[in-house]
Amino acid sequence: MKSLLATLVIFSSSAFAGDKVGNGGGLWVCQTPKNAILQTQLVDLFEAENEFGLTLISPKAGLAPEIAENQIRLMRAENLVLSEELSLALRDVLSKVRYVQGILTVVDDSLFRLSPAPSICSGGTWNYVQFANFTHQNQVLIRADLWKSPAVTEVDRAALLAHEAVYQWLRAKKNDQDSVRTRQIVGYLFSTLSAKEKNQNIQAVIDGGSGPTDPIVAKWTCVVENSQDSKIFAGFGDLKLEASGAATQSCHKGSDAFFCEKSPRCEEAKSSAETWACQSTNSHEQKDFVQKGRTRLEAEYKARKSCELGSEEPFFCNQLHCENY
Repeated sequence: MKSLLATLVIFSSSAFAGDKVGNGGGLWVCQTPKNAILQTQLVDLFEAENEFGLTLISPKAGLAPEIAENQIRLMRAENLVLSEELSLALRDVLSKVRYVQGILTVVDDSLFRLSPAPSICSGGTWNYVQFANFTHQNQVLIRADLWKSPAVTEVDRAALLAHEAVYQWLRAKKNDQDSVRTRQIVGYLFSTLSAKEKNQNIQAVIDGGSGPTDPIVAKWTCVVENSQDSKIFAGFGDLKLEASGAATQSCHKGSDAFFCEKSPRCEEAKSSAETWACQSTNSHEQKDFVQKGRTRLEAEYKARKSCELGSEEPFFCNQLHCENY
């Protein structure tokens, strides 16, 4: 049985609007004296390889948004809540992207600890440039010339989008004032580590560093079901209103909003102990999916969501059995 961490909070895109903006992603650029670009690497991925010794993915196809979403989705088997949280943040970032013809101001929040060696930039020099900037106008500005440059790989573009999504969450929920933890998390997401190894390392980064040493535990879980496709959506929050709004927003984004339940079901966790276990069964494929939670509703959601994601025909995830232990 794989246990999901109920330590992250799903919230709607409106919850992101008040976070600290004016931040962005950086790119190492090897340029000639006439500013011709010879090669590039996103700071996050350069550090992943050189500082943390990770091997990066090499997808054979796909555009940047798809690659970024796929790397986040790979986490679902180990940490469904985290995966959904980052997917929601990524969608929010994509809705705010603007490609601009201009030079973005360097944001002094990177605090990087190493830079590429001059020897691997033959005929040029390495420069740190601002690739993207999450502005005070709630837009994600991306330099069009760099985005379209053949020297920038699709993986770098995808990791940039993931960077903005992860950093947005860390600013809003952990009050991060720099991108150090963001870059490390992005490195793990785009590494060839297994989903289990990625989850363990990412959770360690979230639990440590700046902010509380213990995970954030959302008190409330709210669930909304879509009557058309029988899919289930959840929101988590310290307040019932926050969790309820997040669940509704998640359903509206993931299904036909007309069929989303109008009144979410909500339950408050009284402690951090997982005392409920639920089994969701796909009656057509005869597959069982078991998950634990601090409340019956939380365990029910996780089990049903695991069934949806692990079944070829999720419509038949219609049998549920729960026990308190």
